[in-house]
Amino acid sequence: MSTPLRTVRDGAEVVGESAVLPRNEAVLDAHTATSLAECLRAMAPGAHVMRITISGPGSPFTAQAFDSTDTYVPLKLRTRRAFARWIAAEFPRVDWRHAHELDLATGMLAAVPLADAVGC
Repeated sequence: MSTPLRTVRDGAEVVGESAVLPRNEAVLDAHTATSLAECLRAMAPGAHVMRITISGPGSPFTAQAFDSTDTYVPLKLRTRRAFARWIAAEFPRVDWRHAHELDLATGMLAAVPLADAVGC
């Protein structure tokens, strides 16, 4: 059974389907999200998507970059952790117990089951 994933952007609600995940609202100014995505794209050439995960309570956030063909874009661990912290700071209402992907072209963040995430 799927639960609708709700994302609010520019005052409009975008509803998509995700696997069984709790409802999650990410409220963020569209300009800020796009600016963050542009900065990350500039610092991770070739990256199209950033997947943010946390392995458990007390563990640091980690981001992984993937290009438009879902191929892993290697980045240093220090860089991946910094990217994940920046993204998490921009989306404070997100339930980070689940993996999320930030589309670097649009600035849209979506919760994804890890099995459906790019690169898996």
